[in-house]
Amino acid sequence: MGQDYPEQFHKARREEQKLEAALRALDREIPMEEADREELLKYISYRKRSAVQALIRQGNTAGIRAMKQLGWIEERYLPGYRDLAAGQREMEIWALLYPSAPEEKSGKSTGEKTAREELGRSVWALTLKKLRMKLPGFSGAFSETDFQENRRIRSLAGDGFTVFYNREELLSRFCRKPDSIARDYMHLFLHNLYFHPVLSQGKQEEFWDLACDIAVEEILDSWDVRELRKSGCSRRRLLLKEAGLPEKPASAQQIFQALKRLKLSSSELEKLSEAFRADEHILWGQYRREEEHFAGESREEGEEGPGGPRDETKKRLRFLRKWTKIRKEYSRRMDESHERAGVLAGEGRQAVRIAGTAGYDYRNFLERFMVSGEEVELDLDSFDYITYWYSRQHYQGIVLLEPLEYKEIHRMREMVIAIDTSGSCSGRVVQQFLEETYRILSERENFFRRMEVHLIQCDSMIQEHTVVRSEEEFLDYMEHVTVKGLGGTDFRPVFELVDQMIEKKELRDLGGLLYFTDGDGVYPVKKPAYDTAFVFLNDMYEKHKIPDWGIRLNLQMELPEETD
Repeated sequence: MGQDYPEQFHKARREEQKLEAALRALDREIPMEEADREELLKYISYRKRSAVQALIRQGNTAGIRAMKQLGWIEERYLPGYRDLAAGQREMEIWALLYPSAPEEKSGKSTGEKTAREELGRSVWALTLKKLRMKLPGFSGAFSETDFQENRRIRSLAGDGFTVFYNREELLSRFCRKPDSIARDYMHLFLHNLYFHPVLSQGKQEEFWDLACDIAVEEILDSWDVRELRKSGCSRRRLLLKEAGLPEKPASAQQIFQALKRLKLSSSELEKLSEAFRADEHILWGQYRREEEHFAGESREEGEEGPGGPRDETKKRLRFLRKWTKIRKEYSRRMDESHERAGVLAGEGRQAVRIAGTAGYDYRNFLERFMVSGEEVELDLDSFDYITYWYSRQHYQGIVLLEPLEYKEIHRMREMVIAIDTSGSCSGRVVQQFLEETYRILSERENFFRRMEVHLIQCDSMIQEHTVVRSEEEFLDYMEHVTVKGLGGTDFRPVFELVDQMIEKKELRDLGGLLYFTDGDGVYPVKKPAYDTAFVFLNDMYEKHKIPDWGIRLNLQMELPEETD
């Protein structure tokens, strides 16, 4: 208890023990008589140097901040304090022990300036280490990143090869909120992964830059990674809704077209830009110039040096080569390791999702239901951007390679979702299950244009059988679902109905059967001819044994608290 620290202070015989007890007075959250706090703070004031050293060794960042506010960190000891913090690997404290002024004071030694430069590099090394742990699939791509200080950059800017940053801004943010650096770095990283700088060519800068920022921020908001969370998500969604823009993750191209169509005022565009901006796009200018302009340049004008049109064209090709390789490597690693991430490519975008732990087995099981098929859709994964750009430059705009018009994809065609409507499965529980199912299906684009999902409610008999054939119908069913039955549980009628539909060829390409239940009921004795999973919302609902032929899945989801 806080009241014990003054007593510990007085009973301590060694100075180290007395100092350790006294340092608790720096924490205003610890309850303590004001007279006792003043006594302990007075003791610290006489031993400021020892106190700072002890706080550094403890990794007590809050204590260092309190000492700074009290003015008890003496400037003459700062180099020693910084060396100690570096030795202890306390990077946040190290940053706190530097002046916060945006410009370095004159008279600083070269060694101190070098130390601050080293600090900036260490901040990035720590940030990337954290990201590798959370996003191992991108680890190799992170290793290819170069960082360079640039005072003309307000925060971050990139050209696909180097991340430019303002060191003072970086250190200041690292002290205040280190996770925000990781978030903004991933914002910039996703711009490159989706080719946003290169695709900016010929587009209206104001709309395209905003569209790209909205697209990557919405994707990051959908990731379940604690270190990448950002406050204000609900406010940003409200702004999108008010502007008439898509409220769920969409491609930059779709958002760009919507922005042009909506004709928002300059004040509305600025409000959106402030909400979604995380980096500067000033280096995208080298990719914005029209291809025709490059091809039309006279080669006799000497435009061969650095910064000339041909030089910039080469950089564009290097960008495409580098990030195409990263995209392919990322996709391969995810396929091999079955990490909790997914990649989609279509219409010039690649939607990346990072799933949380809840329902991960359920997600894998849904993927087993997918069947291969072809749709009339441009296959941009098979499209070679490098050949495209090269042909546009050297062959009078003739495109040598076009994407395939048919794309093989894996989506859901037919499946059966049975819902146990016995007394233990309330409407709120069913709603939660349907929402989780829809979320997984929709974010992986698992819907064919001619999809069939049979939704069956059953307690001891079939209460309702509804067929939905589009995403819109699924959403409508989910919104207006009413649980019918609330009697005892018999699973057999559902299996009998499915067997009859297969026999009558009403089901020709069944992926499988999902049975959402608490497990308490009468099961078929014979194993069905299709995969069947019994799905439970969480451990509280997973009460009973299922047949050996059944697959047990637990969503590990908590129900939201009811509000009056």
